Amino acid sequence: MHESGPRVVLLSRPGGARERLRAALNEAGAHLVLDADPTQLDAPTLEAAQPQMVLVVLDAMTEPAIERFDSVLLDPAIEVMFEEADVAAKREGWDAARWIRHLSAKLHRRSDVLPPGTEPDSEPRAAVRKFVTSAPVAQAEPEPAPGNT
Repeated sequence: MHESGPRVVLLSRPGGARERLRAALNEAGAHLVLDADPTQLDAPTLEAAQPQMVLVVLDAMTEPAIERFDSVLLDPAIEVMFEEADVAAKREGWDAARWIRHLSAKLHRRSDVLPPGTEPDSEPRAAVRKFVTSAPVAQAEPEPAPGNT
């Protein structure tokens, strides 16, 4: 858990999606202040957690239960993300890494979502331009006029 990261609440029923998203939040630098099953949680407990972000994992049981959290979920000062449980449970490899980058960017209010190593070069591309402009240009031979073969 990252004490200095944004305060996040994870609302998810037990299962694979919850485990994966808890790990993703940790990797993204979130300060997980509450991890609860929304079908069991009461609104005052959610409010007392004082989240900056709430990640709601949706499934057939969760959707009807989240209405009681409108006081938090509709607060414009709180970032709310919804994730499908079946999608989260199956995400792995490159998709999982990409999703964590996007989650981290959203948590920390950044726009850099590309993987490490894709940063622009710090030096200007003058050397490349010089090479391109100094390269000889091939000249095509003119086509012979019709009838002059």
